[in-house]
Amino acid sequence: MTVPFIGPRGRYNILGVNPSWVIHQMDGGAALNGAAPRTATTAADDLDPKVSAGKAEFGDSTTGLTEGGLFTLLGNYKQPMEVLAVDNAGSATITIVDETDTTLRTPPSPPFKVSPGEYVKASGGANGSKIGLLVKIDGEKIL
Repeated sequence: MTVPFIGPRGRYNILGVNPSWVIHQMDGGAALNGAAPRTATTAADDLDPKVSAGKAEFGDSTTGLTEGGLFTLLGNYKQPMEVLAVDNAGSATITIVDETDTTLRTPPSPPFKVSPGEYVKASGGANGSKIGLLVKIDGEKIL
């Protein structure tokens, strides 16, 4: 399944039945703000993650994100997604929101499910922190 991580730029085939990490690494001077990932020089619609070894990473130790924390994972529009683990060392606040950014609920400890059309949003926490989600298509609901 192709996952358009951001807007119309769907080119990455990482969300599937096997777990994959999706990571946002913030710049040293920025905290997660619940927005689509971008850097100081690259807008969200143009930012590509580094995809390798079963993970997609936005930002790295040398070019962190100035905005980040919204995991749109639009590939789950037709199928529920399962979040198996969360790497949240920066202590961000995690919520599940809809496409209008209305908070629907606070997720329980992993594993938890995200329904089609829902998004995981992380905001706050320490400057320069990263947040990662280990995700896969919900195996009980494969369509």
